[in-house]
Amino acid sequence: MIKQTIGELLEEKVVLDIEGIDWYLNLYQPMLRTGGGVATFFREEHREAKVASTGSMNPMTKSFVQGIHDFAKQEKVEIVPFTRGQHKDEVTQERASGEVLRSRRDTLHR
Repeated sequence: MIKQTIGELLEEKVVLDIEGIDWYLNLYQPMLRTGGGVATFFREEHREAKVASTGSMNPMTKSFVQGIHDFAKQEKVEIVPFTRGQHKDEVTQERASGEVLRSRRDTLHR
């Protein structure tokens, strides 16, 4: 008999949530949900730092964001920033008005 729930099975497997139909992407790192998880991430898992600090986080974050921008440029994918209070669905629908879905990948073309 299987003693794991679906949630337990997915907890370690699902790291990336793509909401392709809405044309935006959310990333999820289960370990970083708690302060203790963040501290462990920097002390033991990746950085071997004695303490977790923003000094350790900043270079890693900048490198990650630059990688996203490089990928988007290479693949000719537009990055649309959202400001505080904006709703992703509303912005996406406004941007999509008047455009037609034409490709097999369901990407937007003007």
